[in-house]
Amino acid sequence: LFHARLREANAGAAATGQGVLPLRADVVEVKTVDLYGWDGQAWTHVPSQIDANARQAVAAEGTLPRALVLVRTAAPEQPVISADLQPDAELPADVSPLLAESSVGPLVLGANGALAGEAGAAAPENTVRFLRITNRGAIVDQASLSALLENPAVQDAQISSVVGQAKAEGYAGVNLDYQGVPAAMSTAFTEFAAKLAGALHADDLKLAITLGTPAPVGNGWDTGGQDWAALGRLADVVHVQMPLDPTAYGDGGTADQLVSWAVGQLDRRKVNLLLTAGAVNKVGEVFTGLPAEQALANLGQPELSSGAAEVDPGAPVEVALNGTATPLEWDGQALAYKYTFEQNGQPQTVWFVTEAALVDRLQLARDYNLRGATLDGLTLGSGAAYAAALNSYLGSGDAPQPGAAAIAWTVRDATDSIVASGTGSELNYAWTATETPGDYRVQAGLVLGDTTVDL
Repeated sequence: LFHARLREANAGAAATGQGVLPLRADVVEVKTVDLYGWDGQAWTHVPSQIDANARQAVAAEGTLPRALVLVRTAAPEQPVISADLQPDAELPADVSPLLAESSVGPLVLGANGALAGEAGAAAPENTVRFLRITNRGAIVDQASLSALLENPAVQDAQISSVVGQAKAEGYAGVNLDYQGVPAAMSTAFTEFAAKLAGALHADDLKLAITLGTPAPVGNGWDTGGQDWAALGRLADVVHVQMPLDPTAYGDGGTADQLVSWAVGQLDRRKVNLLLTAGAVNKVGEVFTGLPAEQALANLGQPELSSGAAEVDPGAPVEVALNGTATPLEWDGQALAYKYTFEQNGQPQTVWFVTEAALVDRLQLARDYNLRGATLDGLTLGSGAAYAAALNSYLGSGDAPQPGAAAIAWTVRDATDSIVASGTGSELNYAWTATETPGDYRVQAGLVLGDTTVDL
C-alpha cells in the first residue's frame, strides 16, 4: 500500500525515531492493514497504530528498520480453534473434531517457583497440546510471581522443569499464563519469557503466551507489566483474553476497539482471541467467569411453596425454585439470557452466553484476519449448537440462531411417566394434582437452546 526506505543515521547504525506512513487514497477499510519493516533479512511486523482519521500509520518510537511498508493482510487459510481445558473438563463430542489446539492443566505457581497440579484433562487426540502454567487460582497470586521474577536461579529451575515435562510428555510447547504482573517488573517478566522461549525453541517446542485484558486509558490501553509488543515478538502463539462483559461486543464497542489496538502491537498471524462460552457474573463494575454449578445454584432447587408433601387428589400443588434469582430475561445487547440476584445485600447479574453470542464474538477474529480463537467454558450449551457456531466461523455452515431459555417443569408418576409439564421464564409452577392417588415427583430444569440442565 505504501513503501518508504529510511536513510541510515550514519554508516552501520540504524535510524531511531518514529516512522509515519500515509494511507493510500483508495484504502478505506483499515482493519486488515499492518506495518512491516525490513531488517536486512526479512519483513517483520512493526508495532504501530493505524489512524483512519489522520490517514496514516504511526510506528512505535524506537529503532527503525531499513524500510517500512504498509500491507493488506489476508485471512488464514484455516483459522485455528483452540480450547483451554481444566482437569475435569468434558468437551461436547460435536466440538472435539473441530479443535486444532488445546491447553491442558494448569500447573499453578506457588512458593519458591514450584508448580503444582496435574495436566489431567484428556485433550482430543487431534489437537496440538500445550502445557499451561499459571498463577491464577482462587485469586491471581501476584506475590509468588513477584518472588519468581526477583530470583533468576528459581526462574532457571522452573524453566528446566517445565520444559523437561513438556518434552517428556509429548506437548508441543508451554502456554505461559502469568497474570497481574506489576508494572515495575515489566522488564523482568519479558526477560523471563525470553529465557523460557529460548529453552523451548532449543528443544523444538513452542511458546504460547496468554495476555490479560488491558484497561482502557485515554486513547490507549494499560497492560500493566505485560509488554505486549515485546512478548508478542517472543511468542509463537498469543492468546488475548477478551473482555468478559457480555455487552462489550457491539459494533465499535470495547471489544472491537481492543482488537483494533492489539493488531498494532502483535503480529495478527499469531493471535487467538480467548473467549468465554460459559456464564459471566457482574458485581459492581467487575466481571468474572462463573462455573456452571454456581450459575445454576443461584436459581435454587424446587421446593413446595404451598401445601404439604401429602395432598388430596385433585388439590393444587405449588412449587418454586428456592434461590434468590429473578426470572430469566433476554439481553439483546449481549445476545444472552440473564438474571439478577442479591448476595450479602449486593446486587449481581449473571449472563448465560449463548451460541449466537459466540458467533458474534468469533466474527471479530474473522474481521481482523486473526490466527483463530481459543474457547473456555464450553459446558452449558448444546454441543451441536457450539459446533454449528464454530463451523460457521470456519466457513462451513450457517450460524445458529439464538435459542430460547426457560425453566421447564415436569411432573412424573411412580412409573416415571410424565403426567404434567410447563415451560416459562417464571421460577414457580402450579399443578393441579391428578385424581389418581400415588407418589409423584416434580422436577425443574434450565432450558438453554437444545440443552436442558437438571436443577
